[in-house]
Amino acid sequence: MPYSQSDIDKIRAGIATSDLSVEFADRKVIRRSIDELVKAKDHIERELASTPQRRSKRSYGYAVKGY
Repeated sequence: MPYSQSDIDKIRAGIATSDLSVEFADRKVIRRSIDELVKAKDHIERELASTPQRRSKRSYGYAVKGY
């Protein structure tokens, strides 16, 4: 399942407010402790670090005036 930076941000917000439930990626996760939220955040950060980042694709056009 691909994770995003917004998933980590939501989990960090849950940790900061001591919420034990966090919604991300169309799921609601209910944890028994803050420690489980920290482990989930660490897992997502490792997954994002191991996933190769796609480079943005740029294309440039040019025009030549014919004779």
